[in-house]
Order: sequence, then C-alpha cells, then structure tokens
Amino acid sequence: MSYNQDEVLKPLLDYTGAKTKQDLSTVNLTDIEPEDIKPLYIPTAKKQKALDLYRTYEGNRAKVLIEMEIHPRTWNWWIQHDPLFHDAIDLINDYLVGNVEDQVMKKIKEGNDTWMWRYLKNKAPDKWDEKINTTQNQTEPTSFKINIVNTVHSKTKND
Repeated sequence: MSYNQDEVLKPLLDYTGAKTKQDLSTVNLTDIEPEDIKPLYIPTAKKQKALDLYRTYEGNRAKVLIEMEIHPRTWNWWIQHDPLFHDAIDLINDYLVGNVEDQVMKKIKEGNDTWMWRYLKNKAPDKWDEKINTTQNQTEPTSFKINIVNTVHSKTKND
C-alpha cells in the first residue's frame, strides 16, 4: 500500500489545524489536546471493524491502530465520547480475561501447585498473601538465645 505525500499529510493537517506543510513545523503537537480540535466524524462501520480486529488480535490495540491506520488519540477519543464503543471494548476485555481464567483453572485442576498458590493468593489474600514483618528494624540482625539443658528422662508409671 503506497500513499502520495498529500494523502499522508492531509490527516495531520486536519488534526493540527495547519494549512500547509510548512505550517506543521511551527505546530507543537504536545500542546494539542483532542478538546482543542473539532470532533472527527467516526463512521459506525469503521468502529465495528476496529472492534472486530480488537477481538481478533486478542486486545492488542497497537495491531488494530496499525492495520486501520488510526492515531492513538482517535482511539482514545472514541473511548471517551462513544459509550457504546467504550462498553464494547470493556466486554471484549472481560471475555479475554475469562479465557485466561479458564486456562488458569485448567492448570489448577491438573494439580499445578504454582497456579494454585497464585489463585489463592489473589482470591483470598488475607489468608494466603505473604506476610512481611515490618515492625523489626531490618538493619540489625534479630538475635535470640537458645538454652540447651541436659536432662535425663526416666520412665515413670504414668508414661
């Protein structure tokens, strides 16, 4: 896929409000916020394609942006200003998390101790999280004394 220079520059000129290629050199892109520019018209078919690709690429937003040639700010604008698009992305993310949870449960059912421990640590952290003693001064070694006493134990009638 090839583009001529005008096709490549047109979205950038529209986005920045610059009139010519020379004007682009004077525009500080970090100063431009989505609220500063006119809202873009977002065709429903384009958003649907983005959702389909997001699902296909298992939530990899970068792949969707590259394939559809969408700027990340456009994606963020869709998320912020289109509640249906936002909810659809959330549902896809929930679905993908559910798939991973299924795989984790499969590992647990196979007896994988590591996944069992991680599951318990996350689902019941009060019981299974590692406890770190933060009350002791960590710079000084803890000292303790052990007394060993020689004793003789003899059997009694009660033993």
